[in-house]
Amino acid sequence: MPTVSSAFQSFHSRIALDDSRVDRIKSEHVKLRERIQQDGPLAAKLKEVFLQGSYVQHTAVRPRENGKFDVDVVLAMDLAENIGWGFREPRDPRSTMDWVARRLREIPAYAGKVHQRGRCVRVEFTEGFQMDVNRACVLSTGR
Repeated sequence: MPTVSSAFQSFHSRIALDDSRVDRIKSEHVKLRERIQQDGPLAAKLKEVFLQGSYVQHTAVRPRENGKFDVDVVLAMDLAENIGWGFREPRDPRSTMDWVARRLREIPAYAGKVHQRGRCVRVEFTEGFQMDVNRACVLSTGR
């Protein structure tokens, strides 16, 4: 009779992301980070890029047949000043994400893959996943 531990391991192996998918996610995340850091306006505001959510917590599950899943990416940006981005307010989440979407659309590798969502900017990949880019506000002025 299987133990609880062995039964869980068997179950987990059926639902966990396979190594090739994990490798592809890592590769695309590294490329996204590098491309953002090469974009002058984005890089000027960027403090850090990091993953959050189920993928980084190792709780992401393999999507159903032909299903997609998302990987959450956070851009920690210094939004203390409005430097002419056309924002109503420099820390306004919608204005910031509109600007991030415009910047990502300027990156040739993401042409046609960037879609504005309610709370994030989604970058679609053909390998069955998307990266949902969110922002975090870092105030360097101590406000």
